[in-house]
Amino acid sequence: MSFSVNPALWRQVFAVPSDIADRHIKLCSGVALKCLLLLLRDPETFGDPAAIAKRLGQPVSEVSDALAYWVESGVLCRSEGEETPVSPDNSAASQAPNPPPAPALPAVAPQRPRYPRDEAVALVEGDKTLSDLVGELQSLLGKLLTSADLDVLVALYSFYSLSPHYILTLINYCILIGRPSMGYAEKVAASWIADGVDDEGIDRHVDRLLLRRTNEGKVRAAFGITDRNLTSREREYIAT
Repeated sequence: MSFSVNPALWRQVFAVPSDIADRHIKLCSGVALKCLLLLLRDPETFGDPAAIAKRLGQPVSEVSDALAYWVESGVLCRSEGEETPVSPDNSAASQAPNPPPAPALPAVAPQRPRYPRDEAVALVEGDKTLSDLVGELQSLLGKLLTSADLDVLVALYSFYSLSPHYILTLINYCILIGRPSMGYAEKVAASWIADGVDDEGIDRHVDRLLLRRTNEGKVRAAFGITDRNLTSREREYIAT
């Protein structure tokens, strides 16, 4: 079965950048996509987050977060208001010193989109790899994935672009250290990504972490350390 747009609807159209469908369709949340469509359809009416929130029946804070995703992705530009330019007096301009250049603003990391359960389920059902991953994770964790679990899983797969091997290794590590939580797994994943741990190096990285935990356990048992965590210096010494 194939689908096509009702020809009668082509009488009124508006432009959508190809990049939205090519690159962002799997990354953005449903709310973010709706916000962008309204803004593209009528930028004068929906240039204000409050107007979008009223139309969608969503909190303004959630709409603002969704718009921030498009700004940080380079799709939207913030407009702080424009002033009418005034022609400068040439004599005064020649005497006035040039203003110092504005300091460069630090780069802002794209905000991780949120995936409501219906959206996450739709993504899972439309991607066999992701669907298989859900089954394997439920077997590993010994439970059905909750809405919060699905939100994290879709983010790991779509937003962080992690492979199934990476995700399964990550979750298995969390289980081995007694932290079988998808929320905790996302924090660990963000840390590993920041440290440059890629798909090829994740197995070696996990082996090193588990070995360190084993050695730390031996040291704690040997010295009877049961009422406190090891200090950073103690951990560094064990790691060497």
